[in-house]
Amino acid sequence: MKKKYFTPNELAKELEKLVANKDKLSTKPEISDWLTRLYVIAGKLTIAQKACREHRFTGAAAETVRLFLDEFPSTMVWLHQLAEEKIAMLEEK
Repeated sequence: MKKKYFTPNELAKELEKLVANKDKLSTKPEISDWLTRLYVIAGKLTIAQKACREHRFTGAAAETVRLFLDEFPSTMVWLHQLAEEKIAMLEEK
């Protein structure tokens, strides 16, 4: 089985779509599906972060990777906050 690699651009687009839809959720199934997508993206970000730490990058790629790694903790905290907000919505419904 061939490994599927994802690029930072692909992850950014997925995250952008997810955030754009967060205020349109009105039912428990919609919120549950949204949360599933959020956690899949968080998992992909974690895999990307681990892969970046395992390789040596040089030049422009090294700077991009450094920025990604620097932003990783705050991004994960932000995703967690989004999840908490939607879980609270589930409990209200």
